[in-house]
Amino acid sequence: EPTLEGKLLRIVLRGQFFLYNQIRLMVGTAVSIVTGALPEELLEMALSLTTEMHMPLAPPTGLLLRTAGFSRMDQRAGACAMDPHQAKECMLPDGGFTLMDDKATVAAQAFVKHVEADMDVQWRESGEADAWRAKLAGIQAPSGAVLEELRAMLLVTSRENRDFRSQQADSDQKRREAQLANFGEKSCVGLLPRRFAADLMVRFRLVPGWRVTNIQASLAARMRNWHQDPSSKPEKM
Repeated sequence: EPTLEGKLLRIVLRGQFFLYNQIRLMVGTAVSIVTGALPEELLEMALSLTTEMHMPLAPPTGLLLRTAGFSRMDQRAGACAMDPHQAKECMLPDGGFTLMDDKATVAAQAFVKHVEADMDVQWRESGEADAWRAKLAGIQAPSGAVLEELRAMLLVTSRENRDFRSQQADSDQKRREAQLANFGEKSCVGLLPRRFAADLMVRFRLVPGWRVTNIQASLAARMRNWHQDPSSKPEKM
């Protein structure tokens, strides 16, 4: 999203943890593709293949840890959210505490704008913007025989991944049927697809917390009810 009247572009990333230089690599790769320095197909290759690829690393200027929170710690440690908005998103338990109230949140937002203004100065006066543009212009993407080899490897990997997902789906179906047959089991384990929670959080921009747990528990309960009473199951479900 644009900030500072369009002078800068703010990119917001949220996750449970990040690897060293991960964000700079993500941003550097995205900028390289949208500017045409790298072909878009190279992104899929980098994500799918085991071949090590050195993707462009964005400058560190502008990288800012905006907020953090711990909504699902051990009960002995308690639950914590950074601000009221985050507390609502993660359904902070009654015993949890919020680090900043509404007044402090407004002050933090004002501080971010101050930091962004300083980033704008650093980008222009340090020459880092020009250096980054020059680096992008000098990127040499794979071509010729190397690119064709990568494409062939991607085809093989894609085929293997499809076969693996198909086998995994069959295994999940058998496990789901076994769990549904066990009426005494109330857990959602084995009923929902693998990586369901992770995909749910990414798709609907949820944060780890009781909301995700409750959604899974509710879906599992409905699946058990539909198994016992098929007539209650909605069409195309």
